[in-house]
Amino acid sequence: KYERLIDNASSIKYKNKYYVPVDPNTGEVISFISKTICTLIITYNAELWSKIENKYYIMLEIEKRETIMEKEDNSSIKENKKYIPPSNHPWRKSYKN
Repeated sequence: KYERLIDNASSIKYKNKYYVPVDPNTGEVISFISKTICTLIITYNAELWSKIENKYYIMLEIEKRETIMEKEDNSSIKENKKYIPPSNHPWRKSYKN
């Protein structure tokens, strides 16, 4: 038995691999809040199970986990333009005259 904390991606890390909890009845990946305590259990036939909030889940290994989030392309955002006051604006008049 090992204690782990669930990260932001609802996964845990064990031996440099990432695992997500899966409901054994439905096969659905279950999401949990970050920093939820997870007890990792290794069975005699080398299966990984977990006990989270008094329920048992099968741990499924994630093949590829993105460590860097890609930035979304927001082309709809317009750029801020520099404000240029009109020619009759008081700032354009010289205070020396």
